[in-house]
Amino acid sequence: SDGVAELLATRFNQLPLPLMQTMKIASCLGSQVEGSILMRISNAIEAGAIQGLLGAGPFSQITLNMQDMLQMATNEGLMEKAGPLYQFTHDILQQTIYELIPNDNRKLLHKSLGMSLLQCAENNPEVHAIATDQINISCKGAILSPEERSLFAAINVTAAKASLEDSNFEQARSYIDAGIGMLEAECWEKQYSLSLELFE
Repeated sequence: SDGVAELLATRFNQLPLPLMQTMKIASCLGSQVEGSILMRISNAIEAGAIQGLLGAGPFSQITLNMQDMLQMATNEGLMEKAGPLYQFTHDILQQTIYELIPNDNRKLLHKSLGMSLLQCAENNPEVHAIATDQINISCKGAILSPEERSLFAAINVTAAKASLEDSNFEQARSYIDAGIGMLEAECWEKQYSLSLELFE
């Protein structure tokens, strides 16, 4: 309902800026996220990998302590903690916060989050899968360079192989389909090895 979303947005915009920024990042990852994933993103932010995409002030001048912000989010009733997971208290809250990110910035933010997570995945299949999901969201309807097409297709191949090892065939199929969708029209001439991995 629009009225509830408007009230939530008004209340949200009155929160401390670092908390708003943390919640916007969390909203990009879905209705729930592991705290360790946000800690990895926090390190990337401190390294300057994510800049000014959240539309709520000079993000590059803010040092986020996401651990403290997640605790504040639970205190404010924005999220609930269950073991390692943090979950938005309501789906409409997550969606409202996500929609406060400027529309033109959303895909760039998903891409930045995905690339930042890839850099610190350290052969962790779960982190790689989350990173791949973020990149795939950013690619929908986007114009990609040939280099990006090859890179992102290869990232999907890796995610698909990890899903197959876990016998998660549906997820593997989605990564394969995403990777195929990123290949160039002349993929068998220009991207033979990559095409072979995706189609075999």
